[in-house]
Order: sequence, then structure tokens, then C-alpha cells
Amino acid sequence: MKEAIKKTLFGFENATNPFNEHDVSEAIRKLRDKDDKSEPPMEWLSEYMAFDFYEDSSEEGSLWGTYFGPIMSARNQDGTVSEFPSINRVTTEMLNYWSERAKQAKHPVLKTRYASLVWEFSKHVIKKSSDIAMAHICIDSIIEMAKLLCHKYECDVIQKMNYAVKLAISINDKTRLNKLRDAMIDFEDKVADDSKRGLWGFSFDTLLMDKKVRLSDGQIAKIVNTIEERLERVSDFDNKKSFDPFASESAATRLAQYYRKQNRPNDVKRVLLKYGNAFEKISEEASALLAITWLQKVESVYMDFGLKDEADQILNVIRQRGPDVQKDMKPITLETEISHEEMENYVNEMIDGKISTAMARIVFHHIPKKDEVTLQLKDLAKEHPLSFLFPMTIQDHDGRTIAHIGSLDNDLDGHIVRGITQDIQFTSIFLRNVLLKFQEKFSVSSDSIIVELYKSPLFMKEKADIIKRGLDAYFGGDHVVAIHLLIPQIEGAIRKLLELTGGTTYKQGRSGGYFLKTFDEMLRDERIVLSIGEDFAFYLRVLYTDPRGWNLRNNVCHGISLPKQFCIQVTDRIFHTLLLLCQVRELKNQEENR
Repeated sequence: MKEAIKKTLFGFENATNPFNEHDVSEAIRKLRDKDDKSEPPMEWLSEYMAFDFYEDSSEEGSLWGTYFGPIMSARNQDGTVSEFPSINRVTTEMLNYWSERAKQAKHPVLKTRYASLVWEFSKHVIKKSSDIAMAHICIDSIIEMAKLLCHKYECDVIQKMNYAVKLAISINDKTRLNKLRDAMIDFEDKVADDSKRGLWGFSFDTLLMDKKVRLSDGQIAKIVNTIEERLERVSDFDNKKSFDPFASESAATRLAQYYRKQNRPNDVKRVLLKYGNAFEKISEEASALLAITWLQKVESVYMDFGLKDEADQILNVIRQRGPDVQKDMKPITLETEISHEEMENYVNEMIDGKISTAMARIVFHHIPKKDEVTLQLKDLAKEHPLSFLFPMTIQDHDGRTIAHIGSLDNDLDGHIVRGITQDIQFTSIFLRNVLLKFQEKFSVSSDSIIVELYKSPLFMKEKADIIKRGLDAYFGGDHVVAIHLLIPQIEGAIRKLLELTGGTTYKQGRSGGYFLKTFDEMLRDERIVLSIGEDFAFYLRVLYTDPRGWNLRNNVCHGISLPKQFCIQVTDRIFHTLLLLCQVRELKNQEENR
């Protein structure tokens, strides 16, 4: 086995074509029969593992807090984690082996991997820092790798050079840092390609934006001018061969950051407008949905750099394109069959008994349960994982983006809101039939509901006439009037509840006065959640204040709702809310109870 390993490594030492670490690990792996269950020789395991570790240059580092991590990992049913290669299999003997190989090897790809492994893992395995010589070998080999172009992938070399710069700074090796600086600039000259954004700009990012790297005036000018020239090429809409608005964004935002640091606002504006104009041009030929997605990013970048007037102009373009978004959307329908008998049995079950019993049953049965929705989402994610991996954008009828929902792992709350929204839309037909029969069986009227409402301490006697007019409109089918009159009274009832529970409904304004807390702020208040329950509070947020849900309060009060949205499905939910609030009672103190 030793001779076979030596022969294989000799081939890589003398390779004339570029290769990468995976090529080495694959060649080593093939030296051992995959069906061989015996303990592998130390030399074979050391070489195989060495070239299978994954390089992770993120700020957080790998699972182990090191530059290297496992190429694969999975959580077992018992909660443990399986990974390969594992840092737990790295031994002192293995570290010594890699250290010798780093000194003996000739090829930069091999030397870099051996030396960097020893440098990274020593403090974890032997609990002390590695010999500084390993850091020197690592940096010198990466410089050589970039010079000889002997690694298969340029992007990997860029990552290694970034690592080497951090390493040189950490050991305060200014001589090697200067060599790395020169090597990085030269390497970018060799590999840069306008159409491959990952192969340019790294000298700018790593060298120019780090105060610890010393650059001559000539080097600064070269790096900046190279990006400026590229910005000109890729922003030229008339030159179809070079035009690339996404490359324009990468170039412009880099330059804007630099010019902002240099206190050159005119240059910040100049480069960003080139990028913005590039997207405005391409958006003219794109669908409304795609154009708005692009322009929203432009507007966000403008705002980040203080170009408010320019951002407002982009918003005007977005608003003009918004109505066309509906043309790009395709409806998705879901059909289900419910027999007349099934519906009738359900309705009769809901309204069985006395009016108070039926009212309570209707109230609590039609509050979506947050925990149940969460479990449903997780079950669906197991069956259809791709549907929950990508973020979603919610837009209104004008094409305006009103909210984003991230992946299920990153935004569970957003998916719960969406799930409850779908639930209340689907169950509207059930609630409609139940309320019809409820009204019919118990001869429900505005007056009888008013009587029930004022058993709760949440409604002011002085506003009884407003609520009655709203209820009259509901029972009479005037949804516009019902919605406009009843929603503010529901908000007022929640405000009263917050006061009764010892909370404050005020917040200080910027001018020194006091504002009332918003409906949404009150629904998120811990006292409200404890008083009416998390499910009820969450349900009200979905209905009235969350842009990812129905958002009735805000859409109605801001004049956003369309005529078709003033409908029976909405007023049924408002009436259901009133029935819910009927159930709130004030607890008497112990003396009164006696």
C-alpha cells in the first residue's frame, strides 16, 4: 500500500495539467478495495482524509470553527451527527504525518493542503498552536499556486489567497503579506473575465477594503481604474456583447463603497446611476414581474447609499409597471368536493344547543390553531421539501411587493401566517353556512348581538350606536359600510383590553407628544396574548394587521382595498371577531366572589 500511495502522489507531484484536491482524494480512494472492512493503514487514511476536507471561508467557519470542515454531514435519529471526514479521527500521528509531507512535497496544491491542515487542526487535536513554519509553507505555496496556475479551479485559488491574507495578518508577517498582495493583483489580471463575476473584484475586496493591507498609490489606482473600466463596458446597453447589468451592479456597489469611504459623494452617485440605468434599460424589455424584482433591488441600493430622490424615481417606475404584474401570474386552483349531507351535518353540529353554547362553539372552532398549522407545514415540508426551501414574495393588485416569506427554516412565522391565511380562505364556505343557520335558528339580530357584546367590558356604551349601524349593514348585505364601521370598533376593544390588563396604549412620538400604539403593536403585547390566548391573538394579526395575511385594518384605512374585497367572506370574519370578543369577561376579585 505504501508503494502504491507513493506512486500515486509522485504522479501528482509531476503533473503537467492543473488538478484539485478532490482529484487526489479520488486517486487515493481507488487504491483500497471499497469492500475491504479492515482498519485502513494510517498512511492511506491520512492522505484520503487530507484531500477530502471541505474549505469554508465564511466568517462563521465550519462546524468546528476552523477553515476546514466535513465534506458531508447528517443528523441521525438519535440526535448525533455523522460526518466525513471527521475532526474526531485526526490524531497526533496524523498531524505529524501531514507536517512531514508539507516539508517533503513539491507541488503547491499538495503543500498547501498538508500545511494548512496542520496549522488549523493542531490547536484542536493537541491543544496547542502549530509550528509557525506550517503557516509560512501554506502562504508561500498559495503564492506559487497562483503564479503557476496549477490548480484546476481559479475560484478555489481566490478563496485560498483570501485565507492566506488573513493568515499573514494573523501572524503579522508583513513580508509575506506584501508578496500575497502582488500575487493577488497579478492573478486577477490573468483570470479576470467580465462575464464571470466570481473571477474579478477580489483584489478590490480583499486588498483595497482592508486597512491592514498596505497598497502603493499606483496599486490603488490600478485596482480602482480596472473596476471603473469594467463598469463602463458592462453598463453599455448598446453593446450587446459586453452588456451585463448584474456585472454592473457588482462593479458599481464596490466602487460606491470605496468612494463613500473617500468622502466622494459625486462619484458614489455617478457609479450607482450607471448601474441603475443599466437595469432600467433592460427592464423596459422584460416582463413586469421580472422588471419590478430587478428595480426593487436598485431602489434598495440607492437608499442604502443615500440617493433618496433617485430611489423615489425608481419607485415611480415600479408603480407604473405594477398593474401589468397580474398578466404574468397564473392562477393555481384546488378543488375539493363536500356533499350536501356532510355540510348539513357539520352545520347542525356547530349550532346544536342553546345560543350561548352554539356561539362559543362557532367562535373557538373557527380560530386556526397555530400548533396544528406548524405541524402541517413540517409534514408538508417532508413530502415536498423544495416548496419550502426558496423565499416567496407577496404582491398586491398593483404589483407592489408588500412582504417576503423566507425558507421554512429561516421564517417559520411567515409560513404560519401564510398557512393560516389559506386556512381561513378555505374554511370561509363553512363559516358562511354556519352563520346563516345560526342567525336563522336563534333569530339573531343587531340588537341581540349588542346585548351579548356588552356583557364584555371591552366595548364603550357610547359607541353602541356605531356598532349597531355596522351590524345592521352586515345583516343587510352592505359590506362596505359594515367593514368601515366595525373594524375600528374591534381595534378599540383591543385597546380597552390592554388598558384593563394594566398595559399602556401610549407611545412617545418624535415631537415629544404621545401616540396611540398601533393595532399590530397591541396584538403583539404580552398582556393581550396572555388574556385572549396565542391562537386568538395570532388569528387577529393575520386578519387585521399582518401584510402577509389579510391585513384588513391597514388596507381598508389606507384606501388600498378594491371594491371586490368588500365582500361577505370579509364581513363574516369581522362578525366572527365580534363573537370572539363577546367571550371576554373581567375576573372579579376574591372579595366580590365571596
